[in-house]
Amino acid sequence: MRYFHFLFWPVLVATFVVGFLQLKDQTYLQNDTAPHGIISLELGKDSARNNAIIQSWKSDTTDRSAVTLCQQNAPTINRLKKARTDVYVDYLFIVLYTLLGVIIITALQTHVRQLRQKSNHTFTFILIALALLAGIADCIEDAGMLHFIDDGINGKHTASNTTATITHISAYTKFAILIFLVGLYIPFTLIFRDNGLQRLSDYIRAKTLQLFRYRVMLIGVAFFALPIWAMDQGQDLLVNINSSDKGVVIFMAVVLIAAFLNWWLAKLFFEAIPVKERKDIFPLTERALQDQQQEKAEKKVSRFLGVATIIIPAFAILNALDVLHVHTWMDIFPSSLWLIGMLGIFFALIKNNAIEQLHLNLETKWGKARARNFVILVIVLLAVGLPSLIRVSVINGSSNTPPSLIFLLYHLVFLAFAFLVFVSVRGLIFKEDSLCGKRIGWIIVIPALLLAIAFILFNAFPKVIFTFDCTYLSLPTLLSGIILYILFITLLIRYSLFKKINFVLFVILTAIIVSITTDSDYHSVKTIDTTTPPTTTGLDSYFKQWLLKRKDEINGSKTYPVFFVNSYGGGVKAAAFTNLLVTYLDSVMIAQQPDHKSFEHYVFSFSGASGGTIGSAVQCAYRAHHPDSIGSYSTQHFIDFYKHDFLTPILGSMFGRDVWASITAQDHWDDRSAIQEQLWEGFAQRTPGMNTNLSIPFDSIWNTPQNSYEVPLLFSNTLNVDNGQKGICAPIVLERKDFPGAIFIRSRLDSINAHRGDAPMQTVSLMTGAFLSARFPFISPAGKMGPGFHFMDGGGKDNSGASTSEAIFIRLSKEMQQEHAAHPNSELDSLMQKVKFFFVSITNNPNFVVDPRKLVSNRWEPISPIVGIINSGITGNAIEADRTLQMRYPQNPLPNTFQSQYCSVWISGSCIEYGDKKKYEPVLPLGWQISENSVLRLRQSFDPDGLSDYGRNDGVPRIISIIKNR
Repeated sequence: MRYFHFLFWPVLVATFVVGFLQLKDQTYLQNDTAPHGIISLELGKDSARNNAIIQSWKSDTTDRSAVTLCQQNAPTINRLKKARTDVYVDYLFIVLYTLLGVIIITALQTHVRQLRQKSNHTFTFILIALALLAGIADCIEDAGMLHFIDDGINGKHTASNTTATITHISAYTKFAILIFLVGLYIPFTLIFRDNGLQRLSDYIRAKTLQLFRYRVMLIGVAFFALPIWAMDQGQDLLVNINSSDKGVVIFMAVVLIAAFLNWWLAKLFFEAIPVKERKDIFPLTERALQDQQQEKAEKKVSRFLGVATIIIPAFAILNALDVLHVHTWMDIFPSSLWLIGMLGIFFALIKNNAIEQLHLNLETKWGKARARNFVILVIVLLAVGLPSLIRVSVINGSSNTPPSLIFLLYHLVFLAFAFLVFVSVRGLIFKEDSLCGKRIGWIIVIPALLLAIAFILFNAFPKVIFTFDCTYLSLPTLLSGIILYILFITLLIRYSLFKKINFVLFVILTAIIVSITTDSDYHSVKTIDTTTPPTTTGLDSYFKQWLLKRKDEINGSKTYPVFFVNSYGGGVKAAAFTNLLVTYLDSVMIAQQPDHKSFEHYVFSFSGASGGTIGSAVQCAYRAHHPDSIGSYSTQHFIDFYKHDFLTPILGSMFGRDVWASITAQDHWDDRSAIQEQLWEGFAQRTPGMNTNLSIPFDSIWNTPQNSYEVPLLFSNTLNVDNGQKGICAPIVLERKDFPGAIFIRSRLDSINAHRGDAPMQTVSLMTGAFLSARFPFISPAGKMGPGFHFMDGGGKDNSGASTSEAIFIRLSKEMQQEHAAHPNSELDSLMQKVKFFFVSITNNPNFVVDPRKLVSNRWEPISPIVGIINSGITGNAIEADRTLQMRYPQNPLPNTFQSQYCSVWISGSCIEYGDKKKYEPVLPLGWQISENSVLRLRQSFDPDGLSDYGRNDGVPRIISIIKNR
């Protein structure tokens, strides 16, 4: 068929779109009576069966796509009307798939006749008749279904067994014909009559080799797009970028440079092997191939690579909007489908040279000068004009709100079209020897080199982030690092081809061998000098002194609450929520109690993992500098603190200095973990109102007289990679019998200090000890503390910290028993009898589930053990330890047990208003940077609406009630 492609692709796309619209909401029609949705009604054998299905659809169901934290009472869906709409849409689908079938049959039969030089029109007519018959049968089937559906809507019973039988027969006739055509005829014709498998194998082989040639650019695009698509941290980074006009400009500029670079570097691979006599291994001027047909094909590939570099992150924005539950007109299709569709449009434009042909037509009609000016105007309008016009008019005043991210998507799409127009016609509108002609490599590679150099300088001076304190540099920094490696690897590949030596392979092998065989101390846990000997106070002694300092309060109370707080991991959201929660409770207690004692005054210990530990450590340091007084505790201080950029230097170091140190076995500079600790220490000192020193020795807070017994003990839980045991970093002496199977960081430090002689003793800083619990792979490396001790994120062992809290409680309970047995009615014994313990679990997650159904996929068997091991460590152990506390220490304690109860706190904040009473649901990122709106969502948990989510006997209200009623 002469016009096969012209007819096939539009009809195929239209058929796919309509089919998707039909299937998109089929889950609403699936239930026990109709397990296959509308298909169950098609295949119903009698009216009783069909009426039962209609009856099951009479009850409305919740629109799950609209259920969010901002709108928990979502609109309902009338299933019968949904089914009727689907049947009406099916009539259009019938027309499209019948037409598609006729096009495919005609093309295949024509092609077979040409190959075999004989015709068989009769068989062709039969096949076309079968396709038409399938469509007619489908129409009859739809008419029968509409009869039953209309009866259900109107409350009638006019559809008979005959109607059901005709519908049933028509459905099976349709399916039989389609199975024959799609399952037998088309595969048989393609495979056996047209050597389809051989042609497909040749096509796949050619495309695989082509993809391999462009592997560097493809991997670079994937590395940049994956965090944005798959991680809530990446989606939150997009919110941060859009929160500033500077962020938008920098992001778009870096993406455009990357697109041009990928387009230009693809040209370097046009030649299979550069001739040895050629000196320009990395040419900056365009060279033509001798084979013009190959050159045209390769130009199309390079253009598509450049466009994809812009389009993929563009539609990652649409995916982020879906995660944020910001609804747009594009919600009709998922972001992945939009991406495929848009790439398909650009593929068609590039494949058919549509832009170039249009320009040639304009030259014929208008002349070269006028056509050239028009194209330049179009490029400027698409790249700058339209985006600027939109920002100053359509979204003026709201350009930095999360919903305006959709316009950043539009901007990138405009930019992609501008890019395609430029690269398609530049050879026609610019002089051959101009910078935009064959010398264009100069104006592409130089900006890319500047970004690469900036990435190197940022690795050399990561603390420059204190000067450029903004939250929109993370993604541009990541892309700059990718550009650096693209340039380096491309140069290495070109030199390898020039010398006919695979330098890339040798570099990779050398790097792997050096990394594996070298015993480097690069990722050793950073220690600091100290002149203060470690404390010798044990847990029991500390608890007794803690009680004695409060003896007047205890004696004047009916019961005295003592809290063990354990905080779940969860990156920066866990740290921020822990600080906001505890500070809020502190401020409320100080304001409402006659003695102005804070919540932390009653907290004996913090135990946590990962981000929960970081928040607890910051809280301890904050309390050390803020004694109880009215106005001394403000959540605004922590809101300001978490506005800082804790992530960009980590990303830069992870892909920069740490890679270089690993492959060269050098350890002359700090690794990314040390930089991370320095960031937190620096920002804590720079944030107004914080006045908090996090770089002090770990024990020093509790060794200071004014803080002694006022700052809760910090138990930082970590995991030893070498043997899978839990590690604990605490400011007091712990005994193995109380924490079986645990490794004490204090013992590791004692071992390190045992042979130092006159050299200063070593300890760890507060932040270093806390981050032993928060070395999340692969953002942070495991910290080495001698042979056989590499500590990683404590969430891999117990992401709740609950097991350590329970061990503390059991140890103190035993001490209370021993004290009562040895010294009954003593001062300590009388104080202990009034003590009532409470476990407070900070879950750091919203207590809200949109759809309670657990979706089970057919997981690929080989990865099941890996997934199970990871989930059991991070989620399973945490839930088990926390639920054990909940089970053993309920609200009403068992008889003859120590007074102990359990209370949980979760994120109840939901939506943030961004203007005109419009709201959206900020994402809670699992990473080390958080947008301001996400922090405000956490803070919203303590507003009246957020507190009402707990009820009177749980969460924050219960904690306040416990202290007030002591």
